[in-house]
This record gives sequence, structure tokens and C-alpha cells, in this order.
Amino acid sequence: VPGSEIFLDYGGNYEEDKKDFEGDLTKSDYEKIDLVIKRIINFMDKYKEEMTPEAKQDIYSFLVKDVLKAAAGPEKGANAVALLPQDPDELPDVIAAGGSLPYSKEDGFRTLDWLEENGLCMDLIHPGKSTIPHAGQGAFATRPISKGSLVSPIPLVHLPDSSIYDMHELESDEDPDGDLFYYRASEPIIGKQLIYNYVLGHPESSVTFLPAGSASTYINHSPEPNAKLVWSEHPNHDSDFFSTPPEELLEEHRIHIGLMMEVVALKDIAKDEEVFIDYGPEWTKAWEEHAAKWNKKVEDGDIPPVWPLRALNLNEQYREKPFKTLEELEDDPYPENVQLKCYAVVADDEDPAEGQLHQWSEPDKGTVYDGENLFDCTVLERGKDDYDNIWYKVEWQDGPFDEDDDEESTEYIVDNVPHRAFLFTDKLGTSDMHVKDPFRHYIGIPDEIFPQGPWRNNAAS
Repeated sequence: VPGSEIFLDYGGNYEEDKKDFEGDLTKSDYEKIDLVIKRIINFMDKYKEEMTPEAKQDIYSFLVKDVLKAAAGPEKGANAVALLPQDPDELPDVIAAGGSLPYSKEDGFRTLDWLEENGLCMDLIHPGKSTIPHAGQGAFATRPISKGSLVSPIPLVHLPDSSIYDMHELESDEDPDGDLFYYRASEPIIGKQLIYNYVLGHPESSVTFLPAGSASTYINHSPEPNAKLVWSEHPNHDSDFFSTPPEELLEEHRIHIGLMMEVVALKDIAKDEEVFIDYGPEWTKAWEEHAAKWNKKVEDGDIPPVWPLRALNLNEQYREKPFKTLEELEDDPYPENVQLKCYAVVADDEDPAEGQLHQWSEPDKGTVYDGENLFDCTVLERGKDDYDNIWYKVEWQDGPFDEDDDEESTEYIVDNVPHRAFLFTDKLGTSDMHVKDPFRHYIGIPDEIFPQGPWRNNAAS
């Protein structure tokens, strides 16, 4: 419904982690509450002719305050009771609102007039292949944008110490439960994390800012930009942060997105025109130095002149193109640095057994597209159904995936696997993030708008 807040299912791991906060209600808790509400409504409706209003209220109070609270536990039960209406006749309103979760969030719905006055458009740009050679993706105008107008809002996650991006040599060990964990093996810095290329920063500050906007991170650099960065004047932007020392930015009352920038058009931008900003003189100098060293390595033969295809490229190529069968791979194999995987789940009434033919199926609840369901697979056969959709018969390998694991893997045959269930991944250690001496530099916030004060602490960023 227009104006409704959007909610996502963060998955089982998220709910498992939230169990540490005993009073917090998870998605599954809200689903159970909705089920209880429907049963109470049915019960009240069934016996409505036999209950006085007083009896109805007493029964409702008993079911909610005693039964529901006892079933959910003292912490969750109190929260569950608090979100339900006092009057049982208002229970249908909960279901009509879409369930107990949206009903309990009074600010979870905004009128279109409120959005027009307070909202910022997130869909003015969209990602696409950049017009800059080898730049990958870029940001393009979804519709015409006039000079001085908003291109994209950029909510910012503030990170007071840029050393958080430093990378060190790691070693691994096992904890008492046999689970593998990694720890820093040495102090020398061997590089910066890839995310450092996407944060905003300033040469005189240790503070960096991670953009939390939708497509703003696709905006590329140009010495002749058509847009620029400015601080937002939106009410959610708290300029009091500017006078907060970096070491205080992580205090409890500051751990939220309180800062916001905006990308604003420097001139009229046409529909489908690529948007550019100037990343700043420090970035430009760093890029030119990196490019010179890189080109020298290409000339010396240390780097191939043609960059190998990655999983990202193949996933785009095979969006509709049929995946190759085992027989076809003998004459035309995929690049050796990628591997084909598929999301494999068999029908609920089937017990996977080695050597038997199983049917691919999506679960009644949740999604098949979960990392736990992603396996190595080989296409044995390929065909089309009556609607011209491609299906596959695959051999699915179920672990182990550690070369040092002595346990033997199990292989299953799964039929009717849809095209959308396949995914190329880069083999371990072969993706671009593992390239030696990669380019790493923050995007510069213009000096003229970077706040004077404690953020200019002269730490190398």
C-alpha cells in the first residue's frame, strides 16, 4: 500500500542472534501472535450469542494476559500483550492492518501528502553499465533532473577511526567446539578493505562515512562532473555531529544514522544520462599513481592485458542464456576461475538418497535462495517446458567443501531445476578483491564543505 513501511525477512541467522535480546519480538513471534488473534476472533464469533459484553472482555483478558503471556514468557509476553488492543472488538483491525507487526507500528504508515513534504526520492537514479571503459557499473538518471535538484539522498554511517579498514595477515584455529575462527597474526598493514573505495572521507580527518543510500554508490568520478556533494538540510540530518569529537561518535546516543548528504545536479541531466561527481584531488592523484604502476605491470607481463571473466560477468551473460551440459563443457568449458552452483531443495515428501532421481521444489515457508541451499552442481540434461521455460537435470554434490575434510561427499540427481536457481561464483582466492596491490582510496568530501572543528584531527585516513 502506498505510504506503508517496508519490512524484509533478514533470515534465520538474524532471528537466532536476536534471541540474546529476550524481550524483542522476531518475525516468527509476530506470525504466532497473528495466529492467536485469528483464533480468538473465531472463538468470539462462534460464541457471540452466548456471551455478555462483560464475559467477552473477561475471557479476552484471560486469553491475552494470562495464556498468551505465559506461553511467550515473561519478557516477550509483556511486549506481545502491549501491542494488542484492549477491546476484543478491535482485533479485526489488527488483521486488517496486515498483522500485529504493522498494527503495532503507529508510524509505519505515512500519507502521500506527508511523503511529499518530508520524503526524499530514492529512485531518481538507477545502476547500469558505465560509459567509462572498465569502470563496471555507473548511476544513470531515471528521469530528467533539473539543475540544482536532488539526484540522490545519502544517509551516512559515521566511522570515527579509518584504521577499521586496515587488513592484516590472519591465522586460523579451532575453538573448544571445533569451529574455525581467525585472528590477527601480525601488526603490519597489508592493505585496505574493498569497502574503503566506497566511503566518503577527508585528508585531514580519521572520520569516514559509509553511504547507506540506494544507488548513490554507483556514481562514478569525472573531472567534469554534472553533480556534486552537499550536506542535506533534511530534518533527519543532525549538524550537531559536526562539533562532536571522533572518539565520542560511538557513544550510545550517537549510534544511529544522524548525518545525511545529498547529490545535487550541477546542470540539467537528461533521462538515462550517467551521473558523475568529482572524487577530489587526493583521489585523482592516488588513481593516476596506481594506473601508472598498473600499466607498467601490464607492459612487463606481470598482469594479463585482457582481464579474465569473473562470476559477475558470467551471471550477466547467462541471465537467459542456457547453462552448458556436462557433454558441452568437454569442448567449451567455463573459465577455470569460476564454478557453477545451484540452489537445490527437493520436495518435502522426499528423503534425499544417493543415486535416486529427485524433483526440485521450493519450500512452503522461507526461500530456496539461501546460502545453506547453494551446492556445487553439474548440468546433465537440459530442456524446455510447454511455456518455453528452460529446465535442467543436475548432479548435486552435498559437501564436504573443505579439501582437508576426509568425509566423502554425497551426490544426488535432481530434475526440473529452473534456470533462476543457478549461480556462478568465483573460486576461492580468484575474485577481484584478491588482486595484489589493488586501488584503495576513499571518495573525497570537498574541503569547502567539510566541517571545521574536531573532525579535522590530522590523522592519516
